Amino acid sequence: MDNEQPNSAYVQTVVGGTVGLVRDNMSAQLMFRGETSTVGLPGPTLFVRPDLDAREEGDRWLVGATLRLGQSAARPSHEFRLVASQTTRHSLNPLDSGAARLQSSAEPGLRFEILDTPLGVGLRNDTQEARLTYEYTHPIDEFHVITGGGTVEVEGGRFGTSARFDQQRLSLAGYGQDRIQVFENLSVTAGGRFVKNGPYDFFAQPRGSLTYGLGRGWVVHASAGYGIGTPTLEQRFGATLDRQGNVDLVQAKSKTADGGIGRAWGARAQVDFTGFRHVYSDLVVLGSVDIPALRTIDAFQQLTLFERGQYLRDVNDGLRDPFTTTLLDLRTGYINLPRSWAHGLEATASIRPISQVELRGVYTFTESEVTTGTDRIKAGQSLPQVPKHQATFTGDVQVGPFSASAAMRYVGEREPGIDVFTQALGLDVVESYIRWDAAGRFAVTDRVMLSVVGENLTGEVYQDVLGYPALGRLFRAGVHVSF
Repeated sequence: MDNEQPNSAYVQTVVGGTVGLVRDNMSAQLMFRGETSTVGLPGPTLFVRPDLDAREEGDRWLVGATLRLGQSAARPSHEFRLVASQTTRHSLNPLDSGAARLQSSAEPGLRFEILDTPLGVGLRNDTQEARLTYEYTHPIDEFHVITGGGTVEVEGGRFGTSARFDQQRLSLAGYGQDRIQVFENLSVTAGGRFVKNGPYDFFAQPRGSLTYGLGRGWVVHASAGYGIGTPTLEQRFGATLDRQGNVDLVQAKSKTADGGIGRAWGARAQVDFTGFRHVYSDLVVLGSVDIPALRTIDAFQQLTLFERGQYLRDVNDGLRDPFTTTLLDLRTGYINLPRSWAHGLEATASIRPISQVELRGVYTFTESEVTTGTDRIKAGQSLPQVPKHQATFTGDVQVGPFSASAAMRYVGEREPGIDVFTQALGLDVVESYIRWDAAGRFAVTDRVMLSVVGENLTGEVYQDVLGYPALGRLFRAGVHVSF
């Protein structure tokens, strides 16, 4: 891996596997995955000196089982899914590397001192989860299918310095869906979910969609629904070196609608254009951070109005040093953003000029706005981390035993998330970037395949989160054996 950022060491070990069984009208599958990793936590290396001893250690395991009874499309089927997982994340900062300083861009007369408080025992963000789902599918005939089921989920969390999983949550959900081919060219689907997540109120989430064939390969489609987003245990109770939970979070609500038109030219080409509109209330975002203002500094408060003006002029002229205040807690907290919306257009296209080559492209244009904001996220600004322009282009080639794929991803400018550094330095944009990835596979025999993957091939220097440079070039190779 090519990455020259200080303290960006990243080590990960993963093992996983699946085993399946098919017999008559029954199928079963078991799967497992386990991983352990250690990653350096340099802090925002573009803004302050990196903390070379800080790191995060993590482990995760997951096991799952699926049992399906009834394989015929004309007969009812029953499906049971059980998944259990545990994730541990331990943030450590064992040494005091000394204080760092930031100059406020909004107030030239103020300087922030950031203490590096050692925390050898670290902070934990550990979660456990077990989920059981049952789904029943009943095909009334080839044009009418009814589906229903339910889920029971149990979660536990161990956060901060807690030694036990003392945060618990039980969630229940039931859902149903009716899909019917009304006419030869009209298909309608209606359904909904009924959920009760932990301490939150019972909610119903209706949703419906339809597709209508216009002929000559043209199809129009539309859908609408109401949804909720439940804050995770980590968002409510979590504690890391840079984030803290908010126990008072409420569930986010959304109203969504979309509609579009598409056309297919057999298997050779397809295009689709979809417009969408989303309206949010109480969206969960990072937005709570304590940044002192110059007027709160005792020494500045004691100055007269004339002395304050003279002081600011002297600082600008380099004759006096700014007042210095200590930032005791750098952590950003989660909040509910009262009201916001996003709407836009998504265009997709695929073409297969010859049977061995397929090209695909997706472009999304999104306008978003905060209509009712907070003290940090103002009304009128775009939603944090939502770019106006995004695009992905991919290509696949297969010739005999050899296959290859390449992808280009473009992410446009966007508002940064809220943290101490964006607020203190007055940063208001995350720059756009283009990233290239590629992969190749070669089938040596029917049971042995070689593969190679390259990510960020051009070594693009970019940031998904402002201040934290993304990884550079990465290459990995593998051997796949089936038996």
